[in-house]
Amino acid sequence: MPPMIMCMTFSILGSCCAILHLTRLGRLSIWTMQYKRMKLFIIHETTWLWF
Repeated sequence: MPPMIMCMTFSILGSCCAILHLTRLGRLSIWTMQYKRMKLFIIHETTWLWF
């Protein structure tokens, strides 16, 4: 499974989870956490691709 596909799948899953958390709890902090984690993961994946 190529890293890019994995990355895309992860971001889709991450946003879905974030939306679910937002609707359930009505809090933005969880979404922010998910987003930060997602961004870190994407940065990690892309840097891995360069090397």
